Amino acid sequence: MKTYLITLNEKYMSSDNYASLVKVGIHPIISEGVIAIQKDLDDYPYRPSTAIGIYLAHKKVWEKIASSNEEYTLVLEDDVTPNKELIGKQFDQVISD
Repeated sequence: MKTYLITLNEKYMSSDNYASLVKVGIHPIISEGVIAIQKDLDDYPYRPSTAIGIYLAHKKVWEKIASSNEEYTLVLEDDVTPNKELIGKQFDQVISD
C-alpha cells in the first residue's frame, strides 16, 4: 500500500519516528508540509495559519492520490507512532472491507 507522510521537518528521515515506521514495514513517500502564506490566509479567512497549512499539505497529497491508480493509500503525519500489532490488524480489516 502506498503511504505518504506529511512533515515540515527536513531531518525527519533520521528521526526515531521514521525508524519506527520502517521497523513495522512502512516506507513512506515524504510529502513536504505547507506553511501558509498571506494569499492562503486571505483565501481562508478566520482560520489559524497552522490549520490552513495542514489543510493545504493534505490537499497536495489528496491530489496525488486522486491522479494515481492506487486502490488504497495511507496518509500519515510525522508525529505518528506505529504499533505493529495494531497496524497489522487494522490494515487487514480495511483491505478486507
